Amino acid sequence: MVLDNSNLNGNSDARPPIDRAVEIERLAALEAIDYEVARKDAADRIGIRASTLDREVAKKRRALGLDKSDDDAGQGRAVTIQDVLPWADAIEGDRVATGLAAALKRYVVLSDTAADAVALWVLHTWLFDKFTIAPRLAITSPTKGCGKTTVLRFINQVARRPKRAGSISPPALFRAVEQFSPTIILDETEKYIEHGSDLHALLNEGHCKGGTVLRVLGEKQELREFSVFAAVAFAANGKLADDLEQRRSSLRCSAAEPMKAWPNYEKIGASRYRTSPVCARDGLTMLQTLFGIMTRIWVG
Repeated sequence: MVLDNSNLNGNSDARPPIDRAVEIERLAALEAIDYEVARKDAADRIGIRASTLDREVAKKRRALGLDKSDDDAGQGRAVTIQDVLPWADAIEGDRVATGLAAALKRYVVLSDTAADAVALWVLHTWLFDKFTIAPRLAITSPTKGCGKTTVLRFINQVARRPKRAGSISPPALFRAVEQFSPTIILDETEKYIEHGSDLHALLNEGHCKGGTVLRVLGEKQELREFSVFAAVAFAANGKLADDLEQRRSSLRCSAAEPMKAWPNYEKIGASRYRTSPVCARDGLTMLQTLFGIMTRIWVG
């Protein structure tokens, strides 16, 4: 929501309109001492009490995975999603797409068409709730060592709410989708997604908005429903199952040309390709058109 206080109290010199969501995310990313300095002025500009702002910032820090619980004594560690903070200003969507494709081609030998397809798919993750179909980005090759993992690691830096995993179980998948609404990024799926398995079925069902699974849980045998609609990119050696093949946009990697140097993603500066609510709103029609084209092409 963009707040415009320019006409309040007849003050024509008020500051420019503030996007409340963007401002809260900016504040959430600050160190504690910097937030303490900024909180009162920020609350006044947004038009809420400082105590309310504190709660919203704390909530956003938890959602961004910036706050870690000290009493988490369970096995492994809590799942967190590292969000890329939106850019504060309006962005031209075509420039973001061009920049993404160019950055990817620095590290992987790809055709222009393949790089454009990946860029459009990444942008689609930022507008995910506007689509009714989420084609899987299938990155395949006849053998290992062709660059599939490199592409996935790049996507992990620039997609919306990415969660990358080398393996995942069906319950972990539908619980992660329900709780975080992430972009799922899976590598080496030929080793753990068997044809006809539960995981195979979930990936098929989750490509369409409204896809859910039902489970009976707990001592009280409570019936619960979980969403499985999510953007999914995965890599695999060899041929895909027929039904996954029908639900994918495919990028085929080849070992015919040598891979370029392994990227230092910290130097890429993923924030250069951040989107924003303004970009998402203005670019929706363009993206829906281009994404429809992308889903019908075979990248090879």
